[in-house]
Amino acid sequence: MQPLILYSCTYNFIKSFNLVLVFFLVGCSTPQLISKIESKSNPSLCYSLIYKQQSVSNSYFKLLLEEALRRDLDCKLIAQEILDFKSTLTGSSMSNSVSSESATSPPTEIVHPGTGKTPR
Repeated sequence: MQPLILYSCTYNFIKSFNLVLVFFLVGCSTPQLISKIESKSNPSLCYSLIYKQQSVSNSYFKLLLEEALRRDLDCKLIAQEILDFKSTLTGSSMSNSVSSESATSPPTEIVHPGTGKTPR
């Protein structure tokens, strides 16, 4: 009977310790997230709010939104800066217009990435 009681106490201690550790780590990360968000530029903050909304947690998005409200930030007013910021992240300077080069030189061959074959 003694080993069973010892096992039960050890199990409960480890379970409680893990729970405390998780709360500690979550509690410590929030100030770090807040300072990271506060250090974002206005275009970066708007970019995160617009383009990263689906890929971040609700709590992180809430922190982003709170920071934008604290700054009284209107992302519509800096739309071009946001697009410039996005292009620096992606490394491309895509424009919304179709260039004359694309009409004169269509793609030579299309290969399906899964099969490696060209469509017929």
